[in-house]
Amino acid sequence: MPPAGRNLAGRGRFLTLDTTSISACGAQSASPPPRVRAGWQAGVSGSDTPFPKLLLDFAATVMIETARRATVGGASRGQAKDRMAMDYDDEAVLTHYVWEHYQGLMTEFERRVGIAIIGRAKATSSSSPPMARMLNERWGGANDPEVEAALAEGPEAFRRRICRRLLGERGSEVLVNRCPSCGRVVRTPQARQCFWCGHDWHESRNSPAL
Repeated sequence: MPPAGRNLAGRGRFLTLDTTSISACGAQSASPPPRVRAGWQAGVSGSDTPFPKLLLDFAATVMIETARRATVGGASRGQAKDRMAMDYDDEAVLTHYVWEHYQGLMTEFERRVGIAIIGRAKATSSSSPPMARMLNERWGGANDPEVEAALAEGPEAFRRRICRRLLGERGSEVLVNRCPSCGRVVRTPQARQCFWCGHDWHESRNSPAL
C-alpha cells in the first residue's frame, strides 16, 4: 500500500488515500459501491506502474464511509435540529420518495408524464428561448393532449395522485422507510440515518423499518 497522502489518478480524477482514515473508520469490511467498482481504471500518480483498481475502489469506499460516520458529529446534529424545526409536509416528502424509488411500479404513461414534468421545469429555467422550445417539444409533451390533460391540475397534483394510487394498489411492494425516532420518511428504502433528526440506527440492522 502506498504511503498516506499518495495521489491516485483515475481518468482525470485524483483521490488521496489517507491510511489514518482507513484504520479509524474500519472500512476493511466495506463493500465498494457498484458504480465505483465499474467506473475507474487507476494508475499511481507519477509512475508507469499500474495501480490495482481494487485499491482505488477501496480508497473511495473509505472516503464514503468516513463521510457517513462524520455526519453523526456535532455540526450535523445542529443541522438536523434546524431541519426538525422546518415545516414538514409528510405527503410531499412521501410523494418525492415514491417517485424517486418506485417508478418501476408505475405505468409507461405515468413515467412519460413524469419525464414531461422534468422537461417543462428545465424549459422554464432555460435562459434560451430556442432551448426552452426544444425542451418543451421533445421532453415536455407540449404537443401531447394526454400529457396536457394529466397535468391540467399541475405537476404536483399529478405526482401526489400517482403516489396515492401506488400506495393503495401496490402498497405491499412499497417500503416506506420511516425514522424509528421521529417517524418521518427518510431518504431511501435502505437508509439507516434520518435526514431530519439525525438519528442513526446502523448498529441495529436487523430491526425492521416502520
